[in-house]
Amino acid sequence: MADETVATFDPNSLADKLRERIRNSIGELIPDAYWDQMMKTEITRFFSSETARSYYSETRVIPSGFTEVAQKMLADDARKRIEAYFSSGEWQQRWDRGDDTIPARLETLVQENLPLLMRECVMLLLGRISRNAADSVERAMQQRLNS
Repeated sequence: MADETVATFDPNSLADKLRERIRNSIGELIPDAYWDQMMKTEITRFFSSETARSYYSETRVIPSGFTEVAQKMLADDARKRIEAYFSSGEWQQRWDRGDDTIPARLETLVQENLPLLMRECVMLLLGRISRNAADSVERAMQQRLNS
């Protein structure tokens, strides 16, 4: 397996890098107070999901940008790990012999429903992660604004 350490996210570092980049592009048009409020708003929006109502009063949750990015990364990683696992020598020998094949109907059910099952599992996980991340970002931005 590759390096599986989790990098810590420092919103202050990101905000400082963005501020420098924007200031280098358009000068000092944005006062610090507006900049801090803008960053706080955008970071909160990135980590927050929305609830929408349809014409028929059905409620649905629109995932946050963070949830969408993390879900895609997790799904890609899971797909690679599963492919690597079932392409290993042990499994390849079974596939070559015709052992452990699954019935066609079961294979169809898995193929049709696996993305939905993975999505639901990932959404549950990300819901917990994004709430914690949003709280952390809010605390960090509040500390920055208060200092």
